[in-house]
Amino acid sequence: MHRKILSTLQEKLLAQLAPHIIPADGPEVPHFQSKIVQRLDRFLFELPSLLRSLFLLGMRMFDFAAVFFAQPRRRFSRLSDKSRFDYIQRMSRSWFHPVRDWLFTCRGLILLFYYSQPEVMAALHYDPQAWARERVQARRQELHLTETIDELNILSEATQDDQDDSEY
Repeated sequence: MHRKILSTLQEKLLAQLAPHIIPADGPEVPHFQSKIVQRLDRFLFELPSLLRSLFLLGMRMFDFAAVFFAQPRRRFSRLSDKSRFDYIQRMSRSWFHPVRDWLFTCRGLILLFYYSQPEVMAALHYDPQAWARERVQARRQELHLTETIDELNILSEATQDDQDDSEY
């Protein structure tokens, strides 16, 4: 069991951020926001302390930067859904790199966690184990064909050498 990294306010912020990032027409995942918070907390626990601190600092900056960049001038965690969406769109194109980069990182993590949910994989008819088996089988066939072609080339070269020797 790992110790909890995210505070209650940070969990709330991530739970409010996730619906604006996952595809609206994507498959429903029951209790997705709580799953995201748990997975991200576990992910942060695994990070080295410096990277963990920087991520949490970025989260704090994202929350408080809304006071300067959002309408009405409130923290992200206190904005309405429409204002949150507008703020996320604005910050994804922002000149303020630390917050923009944190948002890109967080977006990537949330999408990674979303698409790794069994419910989403089932809805998309994606079975990673089957895909891996198909790739391995295709690669084996490709290697076998290459070996067969190499053998044929060696035989044709040997035949060509035999014909060249017979001319002398």
